[in-house]
Amino acid sequence: MLSRYLILFVTVIGTIAAQSITGSITGRVNDSSGLAVLGADVKLVQHGTGAERQFKTGEQGTFVIGSLPPGGYDLFVSFQGFKQYEMSSITLSASETLAVPEIVLQIGHFRSR
Repeated sequence: MLSRYLILFVTVIGTIAAQSITGSITGRVNDSSGLAVLGADVKLVQHGTGAERQFKTGEQGTFVIGSLPPGGYDLFVSFQGFKQYEMSSITLSASETLAVPEIVLQIGHFRSR
């Protein structure tokens, strides 16, 4: 009897996990010479709610922002000594992994919004 409940539990959990409604946004940040920017600040702002998620790029200049509800987003990337990069109107669908185009930071003064 216990094994039936265990099988049912595993089946239900597997079904729920397979029906994920969240998505993720991935990307890579480079400087103008093509080198990865380690530790760049990445901010994602959800349209409508204004909810913000903040991350830093990893060793290869990459980032992954997961568990995002579907909808519209704006992306901001900044790093000391570079101009802030902005990408508006990103649309994420349920269960989508969206890779944004390569982000290239230009040398200049950072200005916060």
